[in-house]
Amino acid sequence: MAGNRCSFNAVRSRKFAIVKLHGSADDVESIRLTRTHYRDSTLASPELNECLKSLLTWKTLLFVGYSLRDSDLMYLFDEARLRFGKKFGPHYAIMPHHEADAKFSSYLKEAFSIEVIGYEFVDSDDATRKVAGILRDLSGQVARVRYEMGGFVPTDPSATRPQAAYAALARAVQLTGSYRGEVCLVTDDTDPRLQRVAIYPNTKASLSLPQIDHDSVIGTVFLQAKSDVNNDYIYLPEVLDARTHLDNAGHFGAKYVLCDPDVESELAYPIIADGRRVGTLNLEANTHDAYTAAHISVAKSLSGELGQVYIQSERRRMRSVPLAGSIGNPIRFNQL
Repeated sequence: MAGNRCSFNAVRSRKFAIVKLHGSADDVESIRLTRTHYRDSTLASPELNECLKSLLTWKTLLFVGYSLRDSDLMYLFDEARLRFGKKFGPHYAIMPHHEADAKFSSYLKEAFSIEVIGYEFVDSDDATRKVAGILRDLSGQVARVRYEMGGFVPTDPSATRPQAAYAALARAVQLTGSYRGEVCLVTDDTDPRLQRVAIYPNTKASLSLPQIDHDSVIGTVFLQAKSDVNNDYIYLPEVLDARTHLDNAGHFGAKYVLCDPDVESELAYPIIADGRRVGTLNLEANTHDAYTAAHISVAKSLSGELGQVYIQSERRRMRSVPLAGSIGNPIRFNQL
């Protein structure tokens, strides 16, 4: 987002937002190429200044591709820091070491509560990879903290299995920053056929998804347990090279099934209930190598919640079996 509108939205929203102070390629008129242009058209705006001060005060900011040497913006930092003191921040900045040495990093931390995350790079491509890796690691850490802060969310007793599974899946997709996800569960304890019970987001394209084959990634995770419980999942950092990743993990007969051309990486985690495999939590991202160990840890916890969803739905089903078998028999019905 760029301009005043983005800043207003970022202040009012409780969601993650990207603020582009120098404009966005999606809005050519918002682009600020020179310092004078940037100062006169952006920071000279009282509305934008107030929004930026609000963001600095009430939000945690992560600066990417910004030198933090702009005197106009740092003046806003000074105002907010003087007003709120030690309550101000913290903020973070991803910067190459040659732009933020130990002395400058210490100054930013002491003066503005900005913690510098430094990196070295060889060329521009290497810099992009390093920054992307840092962002991916931060995403995983934030996902784990948010899950731990939210804790285990008990299932609504009145919710159906698809409703409860969808609620847990929505949390999984949002926490891990996934592009899409699926929850696949066996029909019941008497019918081990695997079926999709929740898809997020639920779009028209979801209606045309292929059936779940036993040798697909989802089917393989469901059927083949690993002796090492800490690695009992399948992660494809590059779906275009799925064959190599599956072979390296020992899944020689498994195959990747394309469901969405925008997907670049996939994580499939088994759903276990009372020690039995009852399904698969499948998460997909539209960036390559999207999931870290922290993301996988969150997926493991949420798959545990889905195991409880299955147990509760099976208990309801079992309680309804005697009633269903007695409706046509008045004597047995009266005995219930």
